[in-house]
Amino acid sequence: MADSLSFGGVDLSGSTYGVTVVEGPIQALAEPRLSKSARSGGHGSVVRGNYIGERTLTVPVIVEGSSHADMLAKVDALRALFVPGTDEQLTLDYWPGRYLNCRLAKAIEGKVYGGRGLEMDLEFIAGDPLWYGTTLHTRTITNSNSFDDWRVALGGTPYAGSADTPISFIGQQSSEDSAYAELYVENTLEVHTGIENRWGVISGADNYLPYRMGANLYCKFDSDLETISVSADGETWTSIMIYRSVSDTPSEGADPYVLPTQALLHPGENQFVCVGLSGTGYTWTYSYYDRWL
Repeated sequence: MADSLSFGGVDLSGSTYGVTVVEGPIQALAEPRLSKSARSGGHGSVVRGNYIGERTLTVPVIVEGSSHADMLAKVDALRALFVPGTDEQLTLDYWPGRYLNCRLAKAIEGKVYGGRGLEMDLEFIAGDPLWYGTTLHTRTITNSNSFDDWRVALGGTPYAGSADTPISFIGQQSSEDSAYAELYVENTLEVHTGIENRWGVISGADNYLPYRMGANLYCKFDSDLETISVSADGETWTSIMIYRSVSDTPSEGADPYVLPTQALLHPGENQFVCVGLSGTGYTWTYSYYDRWL
C-alpha cells in the first residue's frame, strides 16, 4: 500500500480500487462514554464514566480512474467489497502495524472532479474501539515440570477503565497419558507487588478447574472471554466452561493479563511464572496482541 488502506485483507491502492487517502479529520480517540445526573439542590451535574464508546473513523479518500468509465468500475468494485456483513480488519498506511475491527457505516458518495476522480469520505464504525497489533506474540512451554518464567514488555497503551491486554493459552496433550493437566500461571508485574494474577488448571489440593486431557486433545484458556474450550484439531473449539468468575481463581486477582509497560503506572516488565505441567507430551503456547486506545 502507498497512502491508502486495506479492508478485510484487500489492498485498496491497486488498479482494481484506485483509492488514495488524502489529508482530513482523523479520530485519535473514540468519544468518552459518560453518564450524567443532575446535582440535587446545586448547580450542574455529576459526571461519571471510565470508558469510551464505539469508534467512528472517517477516512477522506480519492478514487481515481484512467477514464470516467474506469472510475465507475472502481466504484462498483468498492460497492462489492463493502457490502454489509460482519466486521473486517481495517489497516491504514499512516498507522502501520495495527488494525481496527469495523464495517462501513456511511453511503459511498462524493464529488466527481475532471470526469475521472471521485472525492469522498469513507466512514467506518467499530463496536470494539480498540486498535490491535498485527503481530501475534507467542511463547511455547513444553513438558515443564518446574518453574518456567518469562518477561513481557507490552506495546500499546492502557485503555479507559482497565490497563490490561488479554492473554490466551492453548495446550495440547499428544501422548496417551490421560492425567489431569497442570497449568498454573502467575503474572507479577515488577515493582508492583500488589498485582498478582494466577490462572490455570490445578489437580492438586486446590482442585481448581480440573480437566482430563486425552491424547491429541487441545485445551484453551481465554482471559478476555473468561472461558475454557476444548478442540480435537486446534481450530474448532467447544466451550466447556463459560464466564468463570474471579472468585474461582486460587488466589486474589482475575485471569492473567499483560499490563502495558509503557504506562507511567506500570513501568516494569510483566513477569510470568509457569508452575508445572503434569504428565508427558504436553505443549502450551500463550499468545496476545498489543492494543491501543
